[in-house]
Amino acid sequence: MSHREATADAALAMLAVACSLLDRQIAAQARAFEAEGGVSEGLYRVRSKKRRSIPSPSFPKSTPSTSD
Repeated sequence: MSHREATADAALAMLAVACSLLDRQIAAQARAFEAEGGVSEGLYRVRSKKRRSIPSPSFPKSTPSTSD
């Protein structure tokens, strides 16, 4: 095997590893998206949680005025 053939084989092996790793990453991201939703869903959850944690403002009760 010549030097060029060995270099080409090494490059192909590295490409195969890279493709395999990318396939695994894409599959993991798809599972995470299905389980957790996307960016919009995440922002909605954060906003909703914050709104629930903020207490409602309490206004003083007004008393009816009496005329003399």
